[in-house]
Amino acid sequence: MNIPQLVEQAVENFLADQGLELVTNVYKGRENIQTAANSDTEEPTIALPCVIIEADQTFAVPYPGTGNYQGDLSIHVQADAEDTTDAEFHAMCNEVFGAFNVANLGSSLSTSLANFTCPLAYCLGISCAVKKEGKWINTLRFRIVACAADL
Repeated sequence: MNIPQLVEQAVENFLADQGLELVTNVYKGRENIQTAANSDTEEPTIALPCVIIEADQTFAVPYPGTGNYQGDLSIHVQADAEDTTDAEFHAMCNEVFGAFNVANLGSSLSTSLANFTCPLAYCLGISCAVKKEGKWINTLRFRIVACAADL
């Protein structure tokens, strides 16, 4: 049971159901992106614009006394800074981040993946859009409590 992978898969499924139009490339986790590179020293090639779903490995630590695991989830939106205006990038971020503006995100994530339950998900914050290494980058962060079971 790998809770970070389950969280990333639940979020990917959730986003697939949202009908995103401006950002259609979705990648799960830094590990999966790294395997896209041809060697250990080569930067991976990812199609931009994209969403990168990254669950921290802190999910490996059990949440005390519940059987649930707690950790942080980051949703990164990236686009090529050369080909994307500030307004276009903000529209992409609004589309992706707006999908997470639901009454009960935990319930929505729980229904997006079998044998997975997320009793609690709350927003930790959003970064300001920045240009870094030729890319626009913006990140939305959540604290997630999850377990690998249907409740």
